[in-house]
Amino acid sequence: MSKFRTEPDTSPAVELYAAIAEMSARLLKNAQQGLWEQFAEGEVELARLVQVLNSMPEDPQALSEADVLLRTVYLRQIMDDNNKTHVLVLERTQMLERALTLQSNNDKLERGYGGGLNEG
Repeated sequence: MSKFRTEPDTSPAVELYAAIAEMSARLLKNAQQGLWEQFAEGEVELARLVQVLNSMPEDPQALSEADVLLRTVYLRQIMDDNNKTHVLVLERTQMLERALTLQSNNDKLERGYGGGLNEG
């Protein structure tokens, strides 16, 4: 069951916010578990959902008070999950940069010594 469920009379825009909140939570979970391939796939879906939301005409008067409240709750959750995900992605990026630097340094050493470091 989705933790971001909507009521039957919820506006389509708020339903999209719920779907975006759900996807943001899934991205955070994937990042926490190191499931980077699923994370990348989820980012594509998240971008699609945001694009759909951005293409919707926005009429603030069309939202009920309940919809406005729901949208606010979803936006806060989305922002919180995105901030947490950003920290994890930054850590992962820095780790990969260190690994690439070490590999590059090893490659330079091997070329500098003629590739014979492991030869007896």
